[in-house]
Amino acid sequence: MKREVSTLYGEAIHLGVELYIKYGELPKSTHIKEAVEEIAKVIDRKRTITEMIVKDDELKIAGRTDILEKLGNNQVILDDIKT
Repeated sequence: MKREVSTLYGEAIHLGVELYIKYGELPKSTHIKEAVEEIAKVIDRKRTITEMIVKDDELKIAGRTDILEKLGNNQVILDDIKT
């Protein structure tokens, strides 16, 4: 049961961040809203994409990033949310 609570909490934070980045809206739940507000302090949501698949053909690796922030000049910041 503890594992399930932890998993659901992490998913709620992820969804709250995605809601903020995609639509500029904050979650209504106080605790999740506070977590998203902390992340909002360090990202520019207008330059940010969530849940994007990234890959490197040369290394033959791929994955999904929680937050990808485009800086320009072919540079990005990749962030992984941990609760």
